[in-house]
Amino acid sequence: MNDLVALIISYGFVVLVVGMAEIAKRRGLLSSYVTRKFVHAAVGTWILPTLLLFESWHWAVVPPLTFLVVNALDMKTGLFRSIEGTDPNNYGPLFFPVAFVVVMPLFWAENLKFAACVGMLCMAWGDPMASAAGRAFGVRRYRILGSVRSLEGSAFMFVGSAAAALCGGLALGDFAPPTLAAMALSAAGAATAVEAVSFGGSDDLTVPVAASFVSALFVGGGP
Repeated sequence: MNDLVALIISYGFVVLVVGMAEIAKRRGLLSSYVTRKFVHAAVGTWILPTLLLFESWHWAVVPPLTFLVVNALDMKTGLFRSIEGTDPNNYGPLFFPVAFVVVMPLFWAENLKFAACVGMLCMAWGDPMASAAGRAFGVRRYRILGSVRSLEGSAFMFVGSAAAALCGGLALGDFAPPTLAAMALSAAGAATAVEAVSFGGSDDLTVPVAASFVSALFVGGGP
């Protein structure tokens, strides 16, 4: 597909997602926590269409760079209520688009695109699941390097990341079933471990990068 068309589609998708979340938040239908996680998951999942639609990573990184600027302005002005957080020291909204910008050029080769997909999906799916589980019934808490997590949340992070890695491997990879399973479990383990020690929202960057690199180690594991 022409990169310009892919660019327009990508902008349209993100505007639609944020617009829906903003309406839901402003009308009191959903809390900012829910809308924030919805936007996080939906935009992160767009990594798959991004890898399929764009011909060049130079164009593919334009939308995340744009939204990096938008998110930075939003953190100063509070323009978008649907993505606002309660912790002023959480820079996740900045790290997340940066993750796109870092991961896509590194894994743009045809046989490595699955790794970019795996990394971003691990964060897009695993993080909301971990957060929701931790809030709902996280009682066994632990602290590593100043980062407080719960065993329950980490367990859901692993499960969500494993499911994400499986989907990424199936969609863009070429793996024998045992290798696919090993890749998914390894990527999920890396994502969970890195998420446990990250702080200040940096897991939005460290998780995709770590999971992408680990999954890329399994390249060539086809039938």
